[in-house]
Amino acid sequence: VVLAILSLLASLSVPNYIDEINLKRANLAASETQAILDAARSYRIKNGSWPVSYTHLTLPTIYSV
Repeated sequence: VVLAILSLLASLSVPNYIDEINLKRANLAASETQAILDAARSYRIKNGSWPVSYTHLTLPTIYSV
């Protein structure tokens, strides 16, 4: 009986706990994305252009050979 009660409590609380973890992950991803956008905007204001990835700079030289 005790085991049945514990399993019932676990089955009711685990989905809420997982939803809470997923919400925290989503909020963290949104705040980190905003930080990246803010840093890119600051870079553009300071340097006059958007930051460029080195991959994009070297890609045309690889395919032009």
